[in-house]
Order: sequence, then C-alpha cells, then structure tokens
Amino acid sequence: MKLLARGKRGLIYLDGKTLIKKTNPKTFAINTINTEIFWLKRLNKFNIGPNLLESGDNWFRMEYIKGILLKDFLKNYDKKELKKVILEILKPCRILDKLKVNKFEMHSPLKHAIIKWKLFGYKVTLLDFERCRATENPKNVSQFYHFIQIHLNCGGKVLNALKEYQKKQNDENFKEFYSIIKRL
Repeated sequence: MKLLARGKRGLIYLDGKTLIKKTNPKTFAINTINTEIFWLKRLNKFNIGPNLLESGDNWFRMEYIKGILLKDFLKNYDKKELKKVILEILKPCRILDKLKVNKFEMHSPLKHAIIKWKLFGYKVTLLDFERCRATENPKNVSQFYHFIQIHLNCGGKVLNALKEYQKKQNDENFKEFYSIIKRL
C-alpha cells in the first residue's frame, strides 16, 4: 500500500487498483470516515461517487478512478470543453438536491471532482462525502453556480434561472437553468 494523499480528515492509500481511505490520526474531526461510508452507500445507488467496495470501522475501500482533478483540468481548458465538464458536474448536483442532501463543497469543488475522458464525452465523479448532511433546503446546484460564474460569462439570465430554481427546486426549473448554461 502506498500513501497517495493526506487530507485534513483522512489518509488515502493506493492498494493495487483500489483506494483505501482511513481516518487521519491527527484529525480532531469525529466519525468522518463512517459518515462518508454512510453517504457512499446511499449515493452509489444513484451513480454518485466512487464505488464503495468494502468497509469497516473508520476505513473503506473504493474504486480507483483514473482521471484528473478539476483543479488540474482548469489549468488547460478551452471554454467549450469547460462547459461540457460543468454540465456534467451539474447533473449529480441536481440529483443531490432532489435527494435532499447537501454536499457543502460545491462552491469550491477543485479537489472534489475527477474528470475522465470517455468515448463520447466527459465522465465526472464527485469525491469526499464526509461533510454531507440531509437537509430540507440543499444548495448543491447554487453552490456550484457560484464556482462556475468565475469561469463562464454568466449573465443575468443564468442568475434569474438559478433564483427560480432556488425558489422551487423542480426538474422544470433545473432544465431551464441547465439549458441557459448550455447555450453560453
């Protein structure tokens, strides 16, 4: 096993073709790995997150996804490709909103999304679910909007569509918001 990443709350090890995430012994955060296990079990049913393969108390094994982090993708992108990735990230954000789950990290997802090129476009996998919470008013789409407005020229139409979505988080309002971004 090789240490791949050291985060505030967890340590990630590469073990063959899988990853093992364990609690960082230096963290003061309580139960974050078990919280992430809970959410991965639930969200994997909706194709969100890396596949959870096995778990125990304060550790789990998940699939290793080869790709690049969003922060690295942003170093060399053109607007057309970025827009495709943004549209792919919005899809799981909408699903999380429908499930009444707030990820709390979509306002700065630089290290929380892996982008992989597939035959017919990009596949995005969201990462790190230890901060997820159930809520009646999730804000994944709106948090992600605040991130993308820096990278796309989002005008008043996008903001107005987002406000409508925030008022009433339904498929119709999301489709309107999504289609305006698609046309940028």
